[in-house]
Amino acid sequence: MKKVLVLLFSLVFGVLSVNARTCTSDEISKINKEAENIKINYEIIEEKTKYKSEGEDEFNPSGFETEVVKDKIRITVYNITKNMFLLQSNDINSDKKTINYSDTTNGNYSFDVDDLYNLINYKFVVYSNLDCSLTEIKSINFVKPMRNSYYDYQVCQEHQNVPVCQKYVSSDVNVSESALYDYVTNYKSGNTAPNVTSKITPRDNENFFEANKLYILIGGGVVLIGVAAYLVISKKRSEL
Repeated sequence: MKKVLVLLFSLVFGVLSVNARTCTSDEISKINKEAENIKINYEIIEEKTKYKSEGEDEFNPSGFETEVVKDKIRITVYNITKNMFLLQSNDINSDKKTINYSDTTNGNYSFDVDDLYNLINYKFVVYSNLDCSLTEIKSINFVKPMRNSYYDYQVCQEHQNVPVCQKYVSSDVNVSESALYDYVTNYKSGNTAPNVTSKITPRDNENFFEANKLYILIGGGVVLIGVAAYLVISKKRSEL
């Protein structure tokens, strides 16, 4: 019995001592180089599905069938090796996933996202699989793009190469709807960073008056004094 306990004790502490050994400089250099090769990118996948109407009418006695095209975003992590694993998380929910080399296809791991209308920031933390004390290697952030609401506007359909008109964007489009046409016009004329002002709305008129009311009142007063003086002078001339 004592021999069994001694053996178990030796095995447990033997494993711990192996895992606790310090990584050599060559091992650290190797895993760091492998981690530097990790790249992340995305592609838009178009899925075509057939839709058949449920109802029937006199024009389509047997119903009708049409094809619907739906986008999804496929994210791929490239160059994962056997010496590492990745922990994936995001800023939308608490979902976490461990990505091992066995989950990849020749070192590349892909997953699809159906959420097209939100920016999602993914975080991939790279860990070492080596049998030494080195654990976390690096952290990589990747922003999943979102569908641009301006893409379907007529002005954007005619100028899809303009950044604010692209179908998918990786950051919020900081151009108001009223300023969109001016932005595109300025961009097409060669001004890549145009100073765009929004078209005036009724609320803008109120703000303009509030900001300049002193000058407006002074100007109006001068006009009124001028009109009154003119009337007085005209009246005296008529009395002569």
